[in-house]
Amino acid sequence: MARAARKPIPNATELSVLDLSRRRCALCYRQNGDLAEKRGQLAHLDGNPANFADDNLAFLCLDHHSLYDSRTSQHKNYTVAEVKAARAALYEAIQDNLHITGSAAGSASVTRRQTDRKALDELIEIMSSTMHFVRNMGFVGTSFTWLQLVCFDRVRDGHGAEHEFIDPDLEALRKKFVKAGDALLSAVASNTRRLPYNEDYRAIPTEWERKEPERYARAVTKLQTATRRACAAYDELVRLGRARLLP
Repeated sequence: MARAARKPIPNATELSVLDLSRRRCALCYRQNGDLAEKRGQLAHLDGNPANFADDNLAFLCLDHHSLYDSRTSQHKNYTVAEVKAARAALYEAIQDNLHITGSAAGSASVTRRQTDRKALDELIEIMSSTMHFVRNMGFVGTSFTWLQLVCFDRVRDGHGAEHEFIDPDLEALRKKFVKAGDALLSAVASNTRRLPYNEDYRAIPTEWERKEPERYARAVTKLQTATRRACAAYDELVRLGRARLLP
């Protein structure tokens, strides 16, 4: 079957791949940790020169491009999955400025990521049990202690600037989570009371349900809405943090 005719790669697509790779070969980096600029070409990973999708293109040095395109029974060639994995690793290294030789930019970027990863790990460690509790706490017919929510205060008050994220997007989400946590604590304080027979525990007053059902329903709605918002803010922060900070 005849192969599709080769057509020029659109300028915008070519520029995007060259910018993401900085003309570094994905396979040179994957195999040898080589981040030197190379003479190379954009390889069509599926072998179809008419497929210009970004996911189908990778910058390879001339030797690796020739090797990738070769068809031989003497050895198992690089697979599409291997090259895509190499490309992903290269793009992450470029994003971290590891390709900048002779400057501190690369190591500084890694240090920033490590610092933010530590901050994320600490936040998750502090909030893990509390978030499990609030996700499963419906505030209906159940009681709880304030100690089960105190970690929201720890995240807000117990951390100084050294525990903030350097990444501005992550720090914005951390502040959003703190704000959502404050709103949840405020809703709890306004809509629950200490139990008369055990002041360590709180709950929505049962007499509201009997005598003021509308007030009881409003309290449940406020607490469950605040809980959902706090959980959503936490999940948003953790998901972005893991996406940006995991190796």
